[in-house]
Amino acid sequence: MTIRWRVTILSITALALAVGIFAAVAITRTRTVLEARTTEELKIIARGMVGPARQQIARHDDGRRLQQWRSFQSDTQSDLNHSFSAVMLSDGTVLSLPALSPNSVAVPQIPDDLAKRVGSGTFTAVAANGTEFAAIASAIPNSDAVIFTALEDRRTESAIEELITTYRLTGAALIVAFAGLSIAVVGLGLRPLRRLTAAASSITSNGTGSRMPPGRPGTEVGDLSDALNQMIDELHGMARSTRTFAADAAHELRTPVTTIIGYAELYHNGMLSDPDRIDSAFTRISHEARRLSALSEGLLLMNQIELRSLHQMTEPPAQPFDLRELCAEAAADAMTVNSAYPIELDGPTGVLITAHRDRIQQVITNLLNNVRQHTPSGTLTTIEIRVRDTTVEMVVADTGPGMSDEILDRAFERLSQGGQGLGTDSDLELAPSSGRPRGAGLGLAIVRALIEEAGGSVAITSPSSSGVEVTVVIPTTSEPTSRP
Repeated sequence: MTIRWRVTILSITALALAVGIFAAVAITRTRTVLEARTTEELKIIARGMVGPARQQIARHDDGRRLQQWRSFQSDTQSDLNHSFSAVMLSDGTVLSLPALSPNSVAVPQIPDDLAKRVGSGTFTAVAANGTEFAAIASAIPNSDAVIFTALEDRRTESAIEELITTYRLTGAALIVAFAGLSIAVVGLGLRPLRRLTAAASSITSNGTGSRMPPGRPGTEVGDLSDALNQMIDELHGMARSTRTFAADAAHELRTPVTTIIGYAELYHNGMLSDPDRIDSAFTRISHEARRLSALSEGLLLMNQIELRSLHQMTEPPAQPFDLRELCAEAAADAMTVNSAYPIELDGPTGVLITAHRDRIQQVITNLLNNVRQHTPSGTLTTIEIRVRDTTVEMVVADTGPGMSDEILDRAFERLSQGGQGLGTDSDLELAPSSGRPRGAGLGLAIVRALIEEAGGSVAITSPSSSGVEVTVVIPTTSEPTSRP
């Protein structure tokens, strides 16, 4: 069922319910008022009948003929048509009273316990032909006799029936008119949504080059249109990034694969008979194979990080650990690999961060590897830990040749080749000054992905193009316990 019909049906149902409740309350109130009016008229009639009742009782006691009385309708100031009165003596004898109606009426049945009904309010008396009367029992002062006064209840029921008919016709007319108006108004309100639907269908049929039509600012449809356009822009950016990444990855893969195949074919064709040339060829093959391995491992790690973020995969909870201790271990490992690159560590101990230790270790290892690959031998690297209010900063800086602004702008892009300073590559990356083999170009991209996954941030600068400084910000869980 469409939104138009659901809204229309809901609106009509609400209106019908409101009309029904209003009609029920109005009819109940009207019935109460009419019944109160009938009761008051009965009391007026009963008071007017006290005198005639005494006379009838006296004549009955004297054995004289009972008189018939004329109507005193004008004295009661009410419409007494269809009324009936009688007096019941203590022995149950019923004496007729003046007929107040110019027309003959049905005679209601007088209950035997009439005396017990005195002061109990209005009750219903029924005639032999089924006509219902509203009746009361009234006592005669200083007498055991009781006056029975009845008024045909047809006026109240007739008024109620007319009122019900009026409400039915009026309610039906209102519901029909409201239904038509609701369909028109809802259709008009959904027109922008239909335009968005048509635009979405066009995008699906013709590709993602289209955009949603702008909606009126401050409206739900306008906000939806802006959100969809923002999503389309992000999809376009993701598509461009994916295409660029695929092209760059293909380019990076083609070079080492071509090199390996070339040297293998030379060796297979017997063109590398000189042992020196064979050693050189296999060295190149080894370098390119290691580069392929680094590239595949880096791409796999990036894919795992993105999958964890996209699907919110369940992982073991992160545990707190001492960041300085981890930095000291990573620095010791790096100087063991190559002691020509000294590393200094500065900062307090006991600074706990809650993260996955192996991922933070990967971050530090990538940063230190980049220094070895992109700076000359003897370059000093400093790791400084700074504690803030709710975060801890780890600053990794080197004294190498630095990076240009152009390279800094794309330092965290995947497959971006920096070439100097901390650079943008991991273990086997390009270092033109040293002639070392090129790498995968994923070092800083992995660093940023891992740090953002841990709830932190990372930034890179190259002050005056002399040296490179990477600042990693991670949430902390405690204050430092001491300084070295």
